[in-house]
Amino acid sequence: MGQSIHCVLLCETQKDKVKSAIKRSSRSIAEKFRKATLSNNPSKRENAEDKSRKAMNQTKERIAKSSWVQLKRVNHRPSPTLSTRESEWANAEVVLKYGNSVFERIRVDLG
Repeated sequence: MGQSIHCVLLCETQKDKVKSAIKRSSRSIAEKFRKATLSNNPSKRENAEDKSRKAMNQTKERIAKSSWVQLKRVNHRPSPTLSTRESEWANAEVVLKYGNSVFERIRVDLG
């Protein structure tokens, strides 16, 4: 019982971290892209698109790394039915799926 509450609190904390990282990243990407699209120079637009793609990928990687480190540090007692790695990956998978879904929703909203 206590372990499930701990997992829920961990997931909520990770959700907040994911949301704030995506907001920060999306805001700066949108500003850079907006400045570049005002220009008539096609090479500047292409550079901005490449930079925004790279920044989005870096944000996803940072979220994945921070989630994995946090889960590894907090989840010191694995489930008795799973090995340590399997239980950590199960928890990490839930957090990463949520992070990716939030990221995709924001990306669609930005157009």
